[in-house]
Amino acid sequence: LPRSVDEGEARERMQAVAGILKRYPGEDRFSLYLQNGHGQVRLHIPEARTRYCPDLEKELAAVLGPGAVKVD
Repeated sequence: LPRSVDEGEARERMQAVAGILKRYPGEDRFSLYLQNGHGQVRLHIPEARTRYCPDLEKELAAVLGPGAVKVD
């Protein structure tokens, strides 16, 4: 998630990402990488799961920007 000067905008983006991930229930683990003033912070929620598919990636990219979604 890119860093935002506007805290409200950052919160809305995070809520949008969470909503997208919830719409694709499955067994795939994921982590979020949050930008801060010093680099990135990894946010891993062990109990959270989703289901990767091209539609999920497309929706996330629409919110986060091109190249923001990485799949391992």
